[in-house]
Amino acid sequence: MKIFARARPHHPPARPSFGAWVLRQFLGDRDLASLSFAELERTCASAGSILCGAAYANPGAARGRLGAAPATIEEAALVARRTADGFQAALSDREHVVVTWPWDHLATRLAWLAQERGTPELDRLGRDLETIASAYAIYHREQLAQVIGLWREIAGAVTENTGGRGLDEMGSIMERAFAEEAGAPAPVG
Repeated sequence: MKIFARARPHHPPARPSFGAWVLRQFLGDRDLASLSFAELERTCASAGSILCGAAYANPGAARGRLGAAPATIEEAALVARRTADGFQAALSDREHVVVTWPWDHLATRLAWLAQERGTPELDRLGRDLETIASAYAIYHREQLAQVIGLWREIAGAVTENTGGRGLDEMGSIMERAFAEEAGAPAPVG
């Protein structure tokens, strides 16, 4: 028995962010550190599409996840600029340019930054995806609305396989599933 031992406060494990939770859904049994850059980028893009859809469908919850960091708003502006430039290039040269979605731009940037820092961390990468997707959905809502509309047109076969749901609907479903699993009330938009 230790008489002078200090009682250590019990801190419950931190609940993962919605972004980290969505990333985990796309990772399955794999660990971020085991992914090649292309796999990491693809996983981030898949999670980013759901996070953009959720933030678009529920801007109130997105504002709560946003944070006030000017760097986040700058990253969202960069995503919007690259998306606009990419869509313009695709319209100008329809035979040689492929449409790149905002979540693809977001994924490339964050995957690159995560690998530059060393071993990618699920929580940090998830929070980065979540906050930048939220900022993009709030500050560039009109562009995202057009992107989601175009995605619905182009990805008709994909939406048929998801019961006709668009990214905004799938994002809302994932957000409710996260809240249920985390034991939190579902976000209200």
